[in-house]
Amino acid sequence: VGTLAGGIIGISIVRKEFVYSGGKEADAYYVVKPKKAELMRGPPLSMKEHAEAFRKEHKKVIAKKERLYAIVEPEKSASGFLKRFLQDYEKTVREMDISSVRVVD
Repeated sequence: VGTLAGGIIGISIVRKEFVYSGGKEADAYYVVKPKKAELMRGPPLSMKEHAEAFRKEHKKVIAKKERLYAIVEPEKSASGFLKRFLQDYEKTVREMDISSVRVVD
């Protein structure tokens, strides 16, 4: 989860614990913090159609050395992170037979 969450969603995992109680049950605990805004590499400016589509898809776009970059703001809340993670990795979560997920403040 650390790589997926950190690389794609923008959350840094500060600490994690996995408590296995036997059988098919376990609890996973994560202490997370949001990352800073990052640049997402886009198409070269010379690819007009792709550049226009990239601009439409992303709110904040800058040009740097003949290429477009999007300024991507990470998810700031743990519940928002969890909601997006469950959407993005729905198949994996289902395959792992996860029955419930919640955010504890």
